[in-house]
Amino acid sequence: RSESAGAAVGHREPFAIGRMLVAHFAAVLALPHVVSASVSSSIIGAQDAACTAGGAAVPAGWVRFADTSIDIGAPTATVWDLLADVDGWKDWNDVFSSTLEGELEVGRRFWVKSYMESAPLMFRSTRVLMEFSVVKPREKLCWQPQMLPGIQGNHCYILCPTATGTKLYNFEDQRGMFQPVVKRSMGQATTDAFNSFNRQLAAKSARSR
Repeated sequence: RSESAGAAVGHREPFAIGRMLVAHFAAVLALPHVVSASVSSSIIGAQDAACTAGGAAVPAGWVRFADTSIDIGAPTATVWDLLADVDGWKDWNDVFSSTLEGELEVGRRFWVKSYMESAPLMFRSTRVLMEFSVVKPREKLCWQPQMLPGIQGNHCYILCPTATGTKLYNFEDQRGMFQPVVKRSMGQATTDAFNSFNRQLAAKSARSR
C-alpha cells in the first residue's frame, strides 16, 4: 500500500489516496465475514504444504516406506503437546517410548524403543538412535535414524488444523542400498505400528482436550 500511495503522490493524483482509503476501510469492515468464511484455509495455508496437498510429497530419490493418516477430534495444540512430550509417550501408547535429555530441537539425539506387533520376531522390538531433523511447533516433527548402514530414513508427523480438530499425517521415507529389502520385510509392519500409534494418540488427545 505504501508503494501505491507513494506512486500516487508522485504523480499528483489527489483522489487516488482517497479512493485507496475508502477501499481499505471497506475491506476492514468486511474482514470479520471473510475470516469466518475462510478461517480453515487461512490457517492451513500457514502450515506445511502437505495440508493442502492431501499428504506430503515424496522427495526425489526417496521411497515412501510407510504412509498413514488420521482425523483427530482435538486441536493441533493438544496433539502437538502429546508428541512433543517425548518422555510421556510410554504413558499412553505401546508402540514408541523414549527419554529425551535436553531440549526438543533440531540436531538433538535420542533413543526410541519400538514395538511392532506384526513385524518378524527378530525385528518386533527394537531400539534405535534418532536425531530430530525438523521441529516446527504445532506443525511438523521429524526425526532420522542414525548409524544404520545402507539405509537412510526420515519419519515425520505433520499436523493440519481442520474444522473438527486435526488431520495428522504420520509417514516415513527411506533411501539407500538396503531400502528395497527393508521395505519388503518391514514396510507393512511399520504401517500397522504407525496406525496403532495414531489411534492411541487420537484417543489420548480426545481425553486431554
